[in-house]
Amino acid sequence: MAAGVDVPLARRWFWVLLVVAVLSTGALFWAINAPSGPLPAAVLFVSGLTAVASIVQATRIMRVLNGPVDLSLQPRGEDTRSTGGRRK
Repeated sequence: MAAGVDVPLARRWFWVLLVVAVLSTGALFWAINAPSGPLPAAVLFVSGLTAVASIVQATRIMRVLNGPVDLSLQPRGEDTRSTGGRRK
């Protein structure tokens, strides 16, 4: 985790952004199913941007809270450095 991260505040913002993404997705669904006009077009534009922005920011917060991704193929806790990459 990055130094200086306020974890409770980051978690709160994560859930707020998740709720915003769900609500904006609902508005997006309404705008897609509404008859054509200026109001549904504006709602479609704003809710689409809001959904994408909130999902991206929530993903960034989740990545900071969870730490770096471990893509190694070996099971956790198993050290293969001393055996030259071979398992014991």
